Amino acid sequence: PAPEEPAESDGGGWNTVTPFQLTLGGERGVRGYRREAFPGGRRFVATVEDRIYFGWPFRDLAVVGGTLFVDAGRVWRGDAPFGDDSTWQAAAGFGLRVSFPAGGRSIGRLDFAWPLEKGTGLGDVRIMLSLDEIIGLSANARDVQFLRSQRETVAGDLFTPRF
Repeated sequence: PAPEEPAESDGGGWNTVTPFQLTLGGERGVRGYRREAFPGGRRFVATVEDRIYFGWPFRDLAVVGGTLFVDAGRVWRGDAPFGDDSTWQAAAGFGLRVSFPAGGRSIGRLDFAWPLEKGTGLGDVRIMLSLDEIIGLSANARDVQFLRSQRETVAGDLFTPRF
């Protein structure tokens, strides 16, 4: 099969009234780095991933496949109080994908990723397991880093007089 289109993920915060911080690492960033790696106020992450359908062993029960991927990204300080500018960081890896039941839209993931920088070894491999997708807990989920930085709002009718 042909490789999937590159996915891009970027974000940032400007003139915020509450502390706003993004990080470059983690399962929704450059997967070869810890979730808290490279904090900042603005980020750009790009991913190229190729998924391979295995077609076995239980094709009527579950869909099983694999993936090869490369992530790259950068963080800028922005308005984050303790943010910093990173250089471009990259990671590569492979993973296993399982969709249960067969034909379902939920996917369980097991990824192995490592940073693409000089001096990394076997001990730098990051292992990420995501089962929440397979049981449907994140069907409408948004990036946690954005959610934790949003201001909560009050409904407009809260201050409407009722006679």
